[in-house]
Amino acid sequence: MMNEISVISGEQSLNGEKIRYINFNNNNYSIYTLNEKDDEGYEKLYINKIVDNEEDTITDSEWDELKSNIPTIVKEIKNNSITSFKDLSLEDIKSCNLKYSKAFKLKVNIVDSIKKEEKELDIHSEINNLIKELNQQEKSINQLDSFLDKVDGNIIERPANPNNKYEKEMEQLKEDLEKQKNENKILQEKITILQLQLSKYKKKIEQIKIMIDQS
Repeated sequence: MMNEISVISGEQSLNGEKIRYINFNNNNYSIYTLNEKDDEGYEKLYINKIVDNEEDTITDSEWDELKSNIPTIVKEIKNNSITSFKDLSLEDIKSCNLKYSKAFKLKVNIVDSIKKEEKELDIHSEINNLIKELNQQEKSINQLDSFLDKVDGNIIERPANPNNKYEKEMEQLKEDLEKQKNENKILQEKITILQLQLSKYKKKIEQIKIMIDQS
């Protein structure tokens, strides 16, 4: 399970699953499940407050406000239109303690719809899109570079004239070239970051496969 979380329950350590990590009203909250489902089709979820990477008690007033906003939070996640809270990275949550938790229930199908999944295919797609954009940038840069080389060779004997429209256009073209080269560098950096993330996810998947094989 890619979003597995260790849940402390007294002297025990239970295996849970991360559902969401959010910032609501300037507080961070981890939402997770222990896969407890009842006969009426509901699943029990837990929510913990995180302050400076440490768990803290959720006050009664905070809990009342959270409970009243859970339907809105669920709706915004399902509609992919998040405005009332901030969606945070599940990577930042390693474990939770039940003694700090508040519990609530949602229908199993709703829980499944709001789970935040790490999507390897999305990263593949993003890398491919960036590579396409990078290739287009390089093509434009090469064409502009070639054009400027030819033009520079033809105007070596021209006297400098800052008011000359032709000279100004040349300067603008050179600026455009530098801008494209900088954009090209940024794209290459993005691709490198995404490839590192993809490699990390692949290692996680291999670890999960090993655990499944050993179980």
